[in-house]
Amino acid sequence: MVILPTLQERWALIITVAIIGERIYQGKNSFESEPFYEQYPTWSIVGKNIEDSLAAVDVLHELDFINKNRIGVNGHSHEGHNAIFAMALDERIRVGISNYGMSLFSQEEERLEWTLDEGYIYIPALRMYFLEDLEPPLEIHEVAALIPSRSG
Repeated sequence: MVILPTLQERWALIITVAIIGERIYQGKNSFESEPFYEQYPTWSIVGKNIEDSLAAVDVLHELDFINKNRIGVNGHSHEGHNAIFAMALDERIRVGISNYGMSLFSQEEERLEWTLDEGYIYIPALRMYFLEDLEPPLEIHEVAALIPSRSG
């Protein structure tokens, strides 16, 4: 791929926080979040993923050899969502790539997949909207619109 090496030349560091497969509980598969919600019943997987990304940026800011003005984030699918959320919430992230992360919850044929009753429960708060066939309170493009230009 030509884009990523070019970005690496222009930017000091592009991080990708590998989300799927990082919290595999003993005896479970990578897309089973039940133990996570047993441990943290008021949290969400998407919120924890975002927090992990922001924590990675915190660590980078502690390292003297990192140019703090040249930190970027990259992600595909769920990690693409994560890149969008992280950039919307943290101005220290100067550039981002979201590959296949700009889906519309309201137009997904299988939108309950985002908030399953069991298995991988990504955003549990959306379930009530989807079950009632209501518009969700947010769409990913609306989160992306919160990302200001960070040139310079």
